[in-house]
Amino acid sequence: HAVMHLLYTRFITMVLHDLGFIDFAEPFKKFRAHGLIIRGGAKMSKSKGNVVNPNEYMDAYGSDALRMYLLFIGPYSLGGDFSDRAIAGAYRFLNKTWQNTLEISFLSHNTSKGAATIASNQTQESINQLVKKVTTDLESLKFNTAIAAIMKFNNFLAKHKDQVDLQTIKKYLIILSVFAPFTSEELWQRLGEQDLVHAQDWPTLEDKFLEPEESVIAIQVNGKLRGTVEIQSAKIKNQKEVEKLARSTPKVAKYIQGKIVIKTVYVPGKVLNVVISE
Repeated sequence: HAVMHLLYTRFITMVLHDLGFIDFAEPFKKFRAHGLIIRGGAKMSKSKGNVVNPNEYMDAYGSDALRMYLLFIGPYSLGGDFSDRAIAGAYRFLNKTWQNTLEISFLSHNTSKGAATIASNQTQESINQLVKKVTTDLESLKFNTAIAAIMKFNNFLAKHKDQVDLQTIKKYLIILSVFAPFTSEELWQRLGEQDLVHAQDWPTLEDKFLEPEESVIAIQVNGKLRGTVEIQSAKIKNQKEVEKLARSTPKVAKYIQGKIVIKTVYVPGKVLNVVISE
């Protein structure tokens, strides 16, 4: 459907180009087709009586909850199946965010309660992981996984309120504002901020608080998968390090113990194949 509409745009652009009005023949640098939101496993239509009226859900749950649910329902390119019950999950998440934010704000103004004036290392690691994840996912339109990471961080807030400072909460609200603009703006104002949350700079990454990324390497013995090992991405090209990890893995060790290793074949970042004598 989208392709057919965009076809007209291409025709018009090409005509304008041929007439010399513009210096480009294609209107878009990239085309990303979105998926279809269905209901009950079927395409929505009036004849089937399964059409969703967004106003009803905005009245019941608010526009932020509806917006988040539609972005969370599935991958952007695939769409998903609309569920009346599932949208309540987005509503509950926003309520928890509201509660966590106000409770941490209260603690920060009542130091006798044990509030953190400086975020703990665990909090710093968590918020930096969130910034990195959401930044990367937004660039590739992976809204559903970005929201999943936000929900995970909100659960962290609920369990570690005494380790979270206001600066961390503000970073969190800036990130959340992409998906829940009204809730984020209201909470931003309640924290005493005067400027709009949407006018703030995107949080910057502090590499010292990011855990080293790990890659999973498949370990084969004579071409058969016998196990996997995890190794820091920085060491992914170190074959000796991968071999050492493979030999210390019980599932792999039992197949090569007492055997003569003829050779090892390593495809960096993917697989290590240990060839032994039968």
